[in-house]
Amino acid sequence: MSLRFSFPFFLVALLIPTAAKAQEAVAHGDQYSVIPVSQDTVMETDGGMTLRSVFRLSQFTDDPNSPFNHLIGYCSGSVVLENDESAVGAAGACHMVDSAGSGYWQWWQLDEGEKEECPFWCGTYGDYNGYGKFEGYTGKGTWEIVAVFADGSEIGRHRRTVEWK
Repeated sequence: MSLRFSFPFFLVALLIPTAAKAQEAVAHGDQYSVIPVSQDTVMETDGGMTLRSVFRLSQFTDDPNSPFNHLIGYCSGSVVLENDESAVGAAGACHMVDSAGSGYWQWWQLDEGEKEECPFWCGTYGDYNGYGKFEGYTGKGTWEIVAVFADGSEIGRHRRTVEWK
């Protein structure tokens, strides 16, 4: 009879560390570069314009063992500009993939820009729907453009919190 009562206890004891680990959130950061592929400009009747772009994103970390090191993103997005060409808003999505074919999807949005604390553009993003080694992965964080080049290329930084369920 004591064996019957102790079995559920051991089963629960085995599952608790797994459940606790699954809910653990870990902070992570990386750098990325953006290379434009194509861009269309739509002129609005009020003098503003919408830029629709397709771009590639390459992501790198300082930790060579990080699952977020050496990822490629297939991305698209739109930027709405006012008459003076300042951004009213921007948003888009990326499909992030590693060299083995594992990946996840990411949405992003512009939150602010052209301010002292954010000289170019800064925003938020979320990672979801991982597959392969990213199965059960979700993340959220911030991004910041730190350098902009004449051809439209950019270098930026991500800061994120990741969870594996």
